[in-house]
Amino acid sequence: MDYLQGMLVSVIITTKNEERNIEHCMKSIKFQSYENIEIIVVDNFSADKTKEIALKYTNKVYDKGHERSAQRNFGMMDIAKGKYVMFVDADMILSPALIEACVITLEQQNTGSHTPVPKTQYLTTSSLPPPTSPLHPPTNVRRFTHPRNRPGQKIF
Repeated sequence: MDYLQGMLVSVIITTKNEERNIEHCMKSIKFQSYENIEIIVVDNFSADKTKEIALKYTNKVYDKGHERSAQRNFGMMDIAKGKYVMFVDADMILSPALIEACVITLEQQNTGSHTPVPKTQYLTTSSLPPPTSPLHPPTNVRRFTHPRNRPGQKIF
């Protein structure tokens, strides 16, 4: 599956005063088994050290507000270069093989609208029960064609 490493994945993190969480999230992305990743942080004018911490891990840190949807759209439509786009909240900690598993799943199954990836296998979040808990909800990986001049870009 070495050919998969050539596919850039854009990880977009939306933030607002997340200095307590952002470093853990950024480290979990930096230490992914899948290496071809660009990290984009779109901040909603934080008053704390969120942006300063994020800049230790990526130079792609932007101010955009006031709604999370505007932040996500800005990151995807104006900044992201990857074939795949992944939205991550600042309080999420990704398991080391999450992005690789998502890319493999999407490339092998080519299912179109979305491919579910159980959260219990791949993702832990500080605000959710532990992954071994039956209360830990599943997450979906969505696959869409990018709507603007980037045929083939997908979202998960």
